[in-house]
Amino acid sequence: MSNTSGSAPMPLRVLPSLTALQAFVRSASRGSFRQAADELALSPSAISHQVRNLEEHYGVRLFVRDGRSVRLTKGGEALLDSVRPALLQLEDASRSLLQHGRTSPTELRVSAPPLFISTILIPNLGTFEKRLPSLTLRIEASENDRYLDAVSCDFAIRFGRFETFGLHAEPLLAIGCMPVCAPSLHAALQQSRDGLWQQTLIHVEGHPRAWADWFGATEGGPLRPGRELWFDSTCDAIEAAEHGLGVALAPSPLIERRRGFGQTLVAAGPVSGSAETIQLATRSDIHDAPWAWTFREWLAASVLS
Repeated sequence: MSNTSGSAPMPLRVLPSLTALQAFVRSASRGSFRQAADELALSPSAISHQVRNLEEHYGVRLFVRDGRSVRLTKGGEALLDSVRPALLQLEDASRSLLQHGRTSPTELRVSAPPLFISTILIPNLGTFEKRLPSLTLRIEASENDRYLDAVSCDFAIRFGRFETFGLHAEPLLAIGCMPVCAPSLHAALQQSRDGLWQQTLIHVEGHPRAWADWFGATEGGPLRPGRELWFDSTCDAIEAAEHGLGVALAPSPLIERRRGFGQTLVAAGPVSGSAETIQLATRSDIHDAPWAWTFREWLAASVLS
């Protein structure tokens, strides 16, 4: 039968491979082919190949390549909105079959910022093993929150509000911003009339207004740009401050629980009055499970300990 409409014929295979779709979703979630490759146990070139096949299949460019990172085109965003729910349903169905007859899973996937992991999770893992001895924790250090969803984690911990799909979010801990620096720099601050204005202010890419908000809340005035240093993670910014490179803003009360606080790293000013909230998100389909309640109770106790 001939094609009388004049348009290109519909391909016989409408659906692309599941591997290609998984590679696409993970790459979109992480903004990186390399990180997607690590999660799927593939090589970055294999991920790139799968995405390229997907683009050829649909005849649409899905990503803009920008050095080591990638970002979605409008076509890619539209595909992600359609594909992600479908993959989530497939994963839930597969998980249910794998866990058929079990009262709880054998593994929990938790995604959290590195500072939260080092100050809250790791010091309390001993009590976790006592409460949930049959479960293994798989902890991912991440501050990326653009495309958090239940495909990549069971529980997610993030600063402030974040987008979720298939996750139930709730407040965990109120935090404020505390300036921190090395003791040697703190001594110089005490002798300076202008205080922080003469120091290098260390910023975090994901929180570009943090210093402006802090000065607005504590000094009653706008931030006056001076010497600045930028990092893409809170932990790197704090470590730079610890090495005397400037003053960084750190989340309080987490920073007070960091090893070395009060010795190699000290407070350089008050905690801002405009507090954010650390949010805990749980996969919606497991939210009411007894072991999920136990995990959240353990986490809440760990935050307060």
